[in-house]
Amino acid sequence: MEGSSNVEDLAVGCLLSIKTTLGDEFEGQIITFDRFSNILVLHILPFSTISFHSSVLLLKANYIKEFSYLGHGEDPLDAKKCYLDLNALQAREELAVRKAEADAERIGVGVTIEAQGIFDALSKTLPVRWDKTVIVVMNEVRVKSPYLPESVSGGTPAANDRVKKVVSLLGGLKFHFSWSSDPENSFICVYLLFSLSLRETGCKFVVPVSDDFSFASSVF
Repeated sequence: MEGSSNVEDLAVGCLLSIKTTLGDEFEGQIITFDRFSNILVLHILPFSTISFHSSVLLLKANYIKEFSYLGHGEDPLDAKKCYLDLNALQAREELAVRKAEADAERIGVGVTIEAQGIFDALSKTLPVRWDKTVIVVMNEVRVKSPYLPESVSGGTPAANDRVKKVVSLLGGLKFHFSWSSDPENSFICVYLLFSLSLRETGCKFVVPVSDDFSFASSVF
């Protein structure tokens, strides 16, 4: 087996260390080899030095520069060991549904982008929820349109003051949309421009954020 020079001579379950013509090096186990398409199907081993999006790799055999035989493992297609844990899948589904519902509740209906940005900023450090178009913070402080410091009401003096400071900080918030010049990677880049001049330096903050309008709490 060690003297084999052709990958098609190897059996299902063989463990290989592979170097490709593209310079990649990794370890994998043969799942199957399709002679017609010359494609080798590999299960990438957990300790492999290269990371793929999936643990299964389809590799054209002519892209293999060299390989070495590491041994033989159990049949990866053994029907007795190939099964689906339905309980685990159901648990993942329920978790995904709960997360989707929670994410949906975070999106305001009939509110401006600025309002959503303020909501997301507050949610980084405080419990918040929507009451129609009103932002409710800690179940006591309410921030209504136009979402300015004077729009803040309710709550204890300390809580009210804290929310006012955050809203005041975001008072000069502006959203800028730009499109990537790369046609293969055209997406909307959202930027929050903080028009906040530092008294000491006169600088301004420009903070890139993700397309869900969230940004790091370290801004504060």
